[in-house]
Amino acid sequence: MNKSFEEIVKDDDRLALNAFYSSQRDSFVKWANSRYECDSATILDVYQDSIIFLYNKIKNGEGKPIKSTAEAYLFGIAKHLMYKSNVNSRKVDYVEDAFTFQEEIAPAILTKINNDERSEMIKSALLKLGTKCRQIIEYFYYDKFDMDSIAIRLGYDNPKVAKARKNQCMKKLKEIMKA
Repeated sequence: MNKSFEEIVKDDDRLALNAFYSSQRDSFVKWANSRYECDSATILDVYQDSIIFLYNKIKNGEGKPIKSTAEAYLFGIAKHLMYKSNVNSRKVDYVEDAFTFQEEIAPAILTKINNDERSEMIKSALLKLGTKCRQIIEYFYYDKFDMDSIAIRLGYDNPKVAKARKNQCMKKLKEIMKA
């Protein structure tokens, strides 16, 4: 008979706890990778923290009993921890995005053409992107707006949506620049 996660914790069944941990890890990593832009170490840290949080909550009898599955509850905890992790690293992400632009696109262009031609090539590539992509890149890199401001100006639901869209647009710009 399969035990619920609550029974596993209350019985202090280490073998079943390890089996639960292992059984949920791959689906959690896949889920987190599809929703968040962060490295695998962060995802695994959040997974570990979520398991520990859930374990301690049950072990200490805190809060209400779990009404949903332990898996769903675990992912809910992780969602909040991922958000917290992403909020704390948001400024770092902006800096890394700027380096990506400067280190990946600019050097490739600089080695092939001079400054005037480079400016024309960038302008031409931006025009090929389409209005929304061009605006988001210009707002971020040229006007130095943060993602909150860009999300409001372009009508995105939140800064994360704007950032995801900016990343998609940067990929398109890179493809255009390489062609």
